[in-house]
Amino acid sequence: PLWDQFLAGLSRQDVELEDDYVESLCFLLLDVLGLVAENAATLGPRLRSISELLLRLTSRPQISIELIDRLEAVGAAVAALIQFGPEIGIESSPEDIHAGAYNHWTGWIARFWQSITSHRWQMTEASWSGLPVRTSEALESLLGAPDALSVYPESILAGGYDFFAAADEAWTLEWVRPLFTFKLHGNGPARAWSSFCDGVTINERVLGHLRSDFRDAAANLRETVGESFAARFAEVMVRSASDYLSDGTLLDVIAAFDEAMRLKFAQTVGWWLEHRSTPTFAEDQWPRWIDHYITDRLDA
Repeated sequence: PLWDQFLAGLSRQDVELEDDYVESLCFLLLDVLGLVAENAATLGPRLRSISELLLRLTSRPQISIELIDRLEAVGAAVAALIQFGPEIGIESSPEDIHAGAYNHWTGWIARFWQSITSHRWQMTEASWSGLPVRTSEALESLLGAPDALSVYPESILAGGYDFFAAADEAWTLEWVRPLFTFKLHGNGPARAWSSFCDGVTINERVLGHLRSDFRDAAANLRETVGESFAARFAEVMVRSASDYLSDGTLLDVIAAFDEAMRLKFAQTVGWWLEHRSTPTFAEDQWPRWIDHYITDRLDA
């Protein structure tokens, strides 16, 4: 209980921690984490409070490269020990999965790695060539955790797909991209697409990676997650410069939607044209794709 109170006090946003104190704290945390495997019942639950503290420490506007190294060492130890942590409070249904990930310790440690990677990237931008080995290994440990404990890390990485694809495209294609594929990943893709709809900033790189699974997503997602995907696909059609007509993607996706998803798609297209575009841009959508879409729908 004293240990939990100590870490909870340090995690408060109004507590200022000097760099030298944080460095000393990192050595202490590594000592404690070194004992977790042999004392899992007592120390395993402490992974929650350590993950919360790590995430809080990355909220600092600037972190020295030396301190980044120290924090990453602790984060790597937590990731390697994730199987010893508590599974309490994990909800694996696709609805609200991303919100759940933001409020659970397994999501916190995944968010820590996204945040600390951002800090390192900013500090070493000129020489950045992809995720460092320690970072990729830690993230792979989170993704490879026992089923329940990997649910929220998967959600955080799926929701941060745009960030990780920009940081290391090859790694993201190997480790995060398969989360969206229905044929390879059981029931997990619905959670990945739900996180995608909640968190990803759409850009052409991301769309290029995921485009081949749009049809399967349209056919398999329903209810809340399905409507969220339909809204995102509407945004894609309005904002993306890519052609989704000539290869049949648009019509196939709409045909796979249920009626509620088709309605959500049409409503969202209208919202984007009315609220987030100029009159000229909105008018240009008609010859670019809307005319063809309506004509093909009527013909079908």
